[in-house]
Amino acid sequence: MSDNGLWPHQERVFDLLLKERRNVILQAPTGSGKTRAALYPFLTAMDYETEYYRDFPHKCVYSVPMRVLARQFYEEYRQTVQKYNLRYALNITTAIQTGEQQVSRDLSANLIFATIDQTLSSFLLAPYSLPLRQANLNAAAVMASYLVFDEFHLFDPDSTLPTTLHMLQMLRGITPFVLMTATFSKDMLDGLARVLDAEVVPGTDEEREQLQGLESQQKTRRYHVADEPLTAQTVLDRHQGRSLVICNTVDRARALYEALQSAKAPDTEVWLLHSRFLREHRDQIEERLRTHFARGVKDGSLIVVSTQAIEVGVDITSAALHTELAPANAILQRAGRCARYQGEEGDVTIYPYALDATSGEVLDLCEHPEPYAGKEEKKLFGPTLEQFRERAGEALDFQAEQDIISAVHGPLDAQIIESLRRGAYEHRRRMFAVMRHDDTADARHLIREIFQQQVTVHPNPNELLASPFDAPSFGLHPGTLQKYVKAWLDQADAPELPWAVKYLCSVPDEEASQANRSAYTWEEVYTPKTAWGAPLIVVHPSLATYDPALGFLPDRGGDWRAELPSRDQHSERPDYTYHLETYEDHIRRVYEAFEELWPELDYAARCLEERYGWSRGSVRQAAELAVLLHDVGKLSVRWQGWVKRYQDAIGMPVQAGQAYAHTEVQNDAHREAERKTGKRSWHAVEGAIATAPILFGVFAEQPPLAKAAFSAIARHHAPKSDDNQPFRLVRNAPTHVRAVLRQGDDMGGWIENLAGLSEEIPSSFGASEAIAQPEDDDDDLASFLAYLLIVRVLRRADQRGTERGTRSL
Repeated sequence: MSDNGLWPHQERVFDLLLKERRNVILQAPTGSGKTRAALYPFLTAMDYETEYYRDFPHKCVYSVPMRVLARQFYEEYRQTVQKYNLRYALNITTAIQTGEQQVSRDLSANLIFATIDQTLSSFLLAPYSLPLRQANLNAAAVMASYLVFDEFHLFDPDSTLPTTLHMLQMLRGITPFVLMTATFSKDMLDGLARVLDAEVVPGTDEEREQLQGLESQQKTRRYHVADEPLTAQTVLDRHQGRSLVICNTVDRARALYEALQSAKAPDTEVWLLHSRFLREHRDQIEERLRTHFARGVKDGSLIVVSTQAIEVGVDITSAALHTELAPANAILQRAGRCARYQGEEGDVTIYPYALDATSGEVLDLCEHPEPYAGKEEKKLFGPTLEQFRERAGEALDFQAEQDIISAVHGPLDAQIIESLRRGAYEHRRRMFAVMRHDDTADARHLIREIFQQQVTVHPNPNELLASPFDAPSFGLHPGTLQKYVKAWLDQADAPELPWAVKYLCSVPDEEASQANRSAYTWEEVYTPKTAWGAPLIVVHPSLATYDPALGFLPDRGGDWRAELPSRDQHSERPDYTYHLETYEDHIRRVYEAFEELWPELDYAARCLEERYGWSRGSVRQAAELAVLLHDVGKLSVRWQGWVKRYQDAIGMPVQAGQAYAHTEVQNDAHREAERKTGKRSWHAVEGAIATAPILFGVFAEQPPLAKAAFSAIARHHAPKSDDNQPFRLVRNAPTHVRAVLRQGDDMGGWIENLAGLSEEIPSSFGASEAIAQPEDDDDDLASFLAYLLIVRVLRRADQRGTERGTRSL
């Protein structure tokens, strides 16, 4: 262990990231401190007294493939801070950002534990956490972060994996990263290292021996292959105080749980955990697991039956682990929940056979590999079984486990790497299409191909139509749902049942459209095919129900019904009051906010300059100009004319010769006057066109930066804006522009040449030609990456500056 308390592989990661500016692929076993290896460099660099403070991002996005991991890694961060006495790190802002727990929608915290879909959708300008109008806000937050990707082996090879790799290639030299896993084959590790120009840790035999020699790895985990199917009795026969059972499907897990409840001894507790629990109940079960299956806890007799929901990252241990046959990497991930800690012993039993949840028939899992339904995944079951049978009864160390991974997954991983290479161009084009907001582009196919349909339960589903997607629901694979729908429809003829299954569909509604909301209705399902692909299904409570201990129950009725969450009286967006604000005052407030917010992006900006050979500080200069000039479009005759008419209407006339950015809005009478005055003219794209002579003049030697600033101004309210209305600037516009420029800014004669000053600019002036777009061309990609940085700081500064001139009712 080094002087700073790090193990050798953790020290190596630290040196590569902070001293050599190299990116890392870390492969290490459970209990070896992967999370701390990833976080320690970042937390060290956050100390302003260290030499690394200016040379590393001040934001970290820690991405995990599953929601359950985000909260756990947050707790591990707290432990890292305490163990290494990094007290200054307690002052940084932290957040969890998942589909269920959205604490940092704009990714503004310093340390964010997020699911991978949140990270990738943000970079693709299709953030799952924000509305479309803010789609260009979060990409730069990802770009300006230190990126950690944990459990990387779980990323889908057709969507999540290539999207992540292409993102990292686009951000080469700008965004440092670590990829971490315990179960990658050598073929995959070597292939990723080549693609990403990254260092694998451990990278030598000596480093691997050091890792295997860690005290935390001195434990005994034996592997066995059972000849009989997985049943309640086989689990009870091998039970030793703490047992975990992992099934491949929810239905089999639930059936086994109920069988165990009937056969167990009175002093043994049995718990069930899978993906079809309501969040509050799932959180309670997970917390009980972490408490009662923690290191050193041995009192009581406990059995937990679960699915893949417990497979990854959950920090628990057991003496006996029973698992259905699965691909080798899944088996070894599950095994990480057995004899997890130093000095422990445990046994992992693999079952090639299981009982069908409905009929009780014995299933050969090599023939029934669900949910591993992919053509290539199915091929892994036989080789996995063969490898473990050869080692039956043996205690395997990390190297032996890696040999199994390479033997089983190596050939397929080599195919995946080759497929990534062959499909690179097409995948990148699909990413660019999403980032351009092309009408036919769909980010979901670039992030997760796994599609789930939501199912809820209610006797009168019309009561849910006000907000159907807010009703508690359960995600099911479409194939699984088809099986359930068929069973429900088979019971639809019961005389007491008015209907069995319905699906949600949208309907045209002018009033709803004007209110910017959707209108829905329910249509009855008559065949399973009718339900395929529907966004939400409702089943009658006579056919399905929910139980806090069992989860969603598709095979029995009950009293449970979904209820819409109560609307907090303070949950609606408040009305805002505005004060009459001059153009100069608004720009001053926005620039003050810019200076507060710029440090988030400073490291990425300097790396971008280094990558493209731009002068030092030029990206910040482009951002400053965008901030100072972003509202020049409000200096148009039409905009200022609207302000004058409105202010006259409310009896608060404006001062002659002055220009205004905001009007006085204090009450409902003002809002009614605002409505009667008519729509304001546009100003964003108009401002970009008006200031183009300044931008392209200042950056004549660096045109990608001019294009980036132009695009940020044009799109600081909406990410797709590229058209303009006719406009002409007021005569004294140069005076107002000159007044907000910082002392020492030399704009030469460009201010006097503002477009729209001497003559009216017609509509559809062609601004789209100057908008930065993602392309493979170096200059195009350079301007687009710079645009992402500039538009983020501009939008956040504009919001903060506006709020400082605003009072909430």
